[in-house]
Amino acid sequence: MLVRNCGCWLGEDLNDALDNLWFTFLFKRASVLTDSEARLENLFALFQARMQGKVPGPDEAQQLTALARRGRSGHPAEWLQTRLQSFLTAPVEQPGGLRWGWKEPNTHIMIERFLRFVPDLKYVHVVRDPFYMAASKNRNQLKNWGHFFLDRDLSGSAGDVIAYWVAVHKRLDALCEHYPGRIIFFSHDRFMADPEPEAERLLDFLQIGPPASPDQRFRDIVFQPTARQGNEDAALQADPDDLAFCAAFMARFA
Repeated sequence: MLVRNCGCWLGEDLNDALDNLWFTFLFKRASVLTDSEARLENLFALFQARMQGKVPGPDEAQQLTALARRGRSGHPAEWLQTRLQSFLTAPVEQPGGLRWGWKEPNTHIMIERFLRFVPDLKYVHVVRDPFYMAASKNRNQLKNWGHFFLDRDLSGSAGDVIAYWVAVHKRLDALCEHYPGRIIFFSHDRFMADPEPEAERLLDFLQIGPPASPDQRFRDIVFQPTARQGNEDAALQADPDDLAFCAAFMARFA
């Protein structure tokens, strides 16, 4: 919401959380992990062109149709076909040279390859408290990608969520070193508690100027600090080394 309020184009086909459903259609699938470099780079190029207002041609449309033939985890075929039609339809609004980006929680799965494909791409990773995530009933990320990161049987426990959170953030830490200046960790909790400094840090990283009206920057953002969750289950079930990493990582945003 913040970057959109400052003039960044996030796409047309969005859900209520402003997730880009074109990205979900193209990339949120188990088979993305085995896509060749050429296939993934081609799909990202199509996504980039569509975000800039260019509708795919007939040959490209035929290629994309294959992604909507069968349902996949979390998304039935009908939903995928709706996304496909949206992707192939002439844009309602032309981005017209605006800065553009997207929001989609599964982006981190493919981000290493995207950073290779697009030399000027920057990635913002929103950091949530790991104990908040462990207490949440949403286990979608763990269900979809947990086996890839952890390579073991998973029960869906709070300890599994913590282990997954640690694996994701360790990988992103390593990518930060490999791609200096191109990844930023954005603290959701710090933004909720004190938005101005975190907003300035983000916009400076993205080189996005503030909107003409100062009131516009935080329009429609509900500032509701994250309720602290009981962490007894996670603390009992998680590996001590994972808990130590969580404490050290979150101390960066204290």
